[in-house]
Amino acid sequence: MSDSSLPNPYGQTPDGADLDKIGRTFLDHVKSLTQKAAEVYDDDAVRAEEKALRDSFPPFFDLTLLWVKNEMARSGREAGHPDATKLKTEAKSVLRVLQGNIVDFAVVAMHINRYMTLVREEIKKTDAKSISYSGNKKIKWTGDTGLMLGRNKKRKQEIDLLNKKFTEGLPLLAQAEGDLARFESQLAGVVSREDAEKFSSGFRAGLRISNYARARSILAEIKKTSPKFTLDRKAAEAALADTARAGENIVKFFEKNADNLRSEDGKVFMTASELRIVQDSLNAEERKIRTYIVKYNLPYMEYKLENLELLRDKLLVIGSLEGLMTLYLRLLAGLARPMKKLEDVRLYEAEVIGPIKFMQGGHFEEIKKIQEAAAKTVAEFRVVRLEYQNELDKLLTETGEEQLKQGLAEI
Repeated sequence: MSDSSLPNPYGQTPDGADLDKIGRTFLDHVKSLTQKAAEVYDDDAVRAEEKALRDSFPPFFDLTLLWVKNEMARSGREAGHPDATKLKTEAKSVLRVLQGNIVDFAVVAMHINRYMTLVREEIKKTDAKSISYSGNKKIKWTGDTGLMLGRNKKRKQEIDLLNKKFTEGLPLLAQAEGDLARFESQLAGVVSREDAEKFSSGFRAGLRISNYARARSILAEIKKTSPKFTLDRKAAEAALADTARAGENIVKFFEKNADNLRSEDGKVFMTASELRIVQDSLNAEERKIRTYIVKYNLPYMEYKLENLELLRDKLLVIGSLEGLMTLYLRLLAGLARPMKKLEDVRLYEAEVIGPIKFMQGGHFEEIKKIQEAAAKTVAEFRVVRLEYQNELDKLLTETGEEQLKQGLAEI
């Protein structure tokens, strides 16, 4: 690979080249790639940008090592301080690890920069829509906010499941209502009004709480009850038995379908109107939860941006790409040129080898952890952002923009 932004084709450098200039030019090249990646939203394109960034380092490292080789050849006859030999051996031992960590640092910095740009752009889009509630008091995301929204989202999932179940239950109730009406009409025709009311009440009460043994005991009583006065006793008793059989069919129906007809308090709906009233209440509760999600979307995004800024700051504790590159170039310079004085050896040990070994002892291990934390932060952000957009679209469809803004101001 070659790149016109670098001074020479990779692998070729003249004797006496300015290593600092090569480093600065390459650093500008890396910054350009990082900035380009920040403007990319497609994940496949980002992976291509990351590959381009990673692929640009090996030729640069080869170029710098060739510079070392040329410099060593130029000054090969110059004697160095005796203590420099061991230090240069140590420098060689940390060289490859430092190169790898510089690459990892650049990639992580690229991703965090991109993530922060992505979140900032989403914040701008939300502000531009003027949908998120601002009010007179700025809403700040806190741990309690997260817990509150977490509980609300869990409740919304419960409501969605209930509504799905109740939607399936509504046509069943239409059948059950007709069967119950016919059963009670038959019952009223064969027993006294007082008995009919008593049996109907007890039968419904048993079905209501899924106590089918109780419902069946009512049917057994119906069969034993004296029918209304009639000249045809046998016909009346047959009508009682027929009514009890109709009731048994109703019991079996509720035994089979009660799960789709049971309310949150465990009781079974007996009419479609009962179920619709509860559905209306659940839908109102769900709209309120959606409004919460929309209202707290902007504070949530600002919170995620703060998280990314903290991760960036944590990365900067390790250093900066400029600082790491400077350290790398000083490491090479010490390898390439003789250190004639003891003070040169001690300075190289204190300001180059020491910091590199210190970072390798722990700081560099944090780079991948920071990348994982940043990727997790943005993955969560994307899920919540998609959720927000879905909820916003539903609210706008159901209530309209003006009513939504009013709802945002009220909660």
